[in-house]
Amino acid sequence: MSKPDKRIKRYVDELSTMDPAKRKAIAIQYNVDADQVPRIVAAGQGDLADKILKMAEEHNIVLFEDPSLSDLMSKLDINKSIPLALFPLVAEVLAIVYKLDSMAKKRQAIKNKKKKTNNN
Repeated sequence: MSKPDKRIKRYVDELSTMDPAKRKAIAIQYNVDADQVPRIVAAGQGDLADKILKMAEEHNIVLFEDPSLSDLMSKLDINKSIPLALFPLVAEVLAIVYKLDSMAKKRQAIKNKKKKTNNN
């Protein structure tokens, strides 16, 4: 079994401590059926970054902590496609998130099956 990726966080308070004014957050979206490539849907620094992070946490969206990647992506425009040069990095993030989502769905299916069995 592989080691868990330490860049994956579930809660904002798990993120590395840093000067809140310098904290950056980037939200990307990729819909396989509708989008040709991933795009940035939100970005911010300081208070705005904290709002983005809290919103992600409230919606159970996985947080991926990578200061170098957030520095690169913070220079990009909102609602623009991710440039080809960043595809390998973004693909790595999306692959991790996809794997986590799949694992969560399997866990939920098992819980539902157990619950159904216990109710009969």
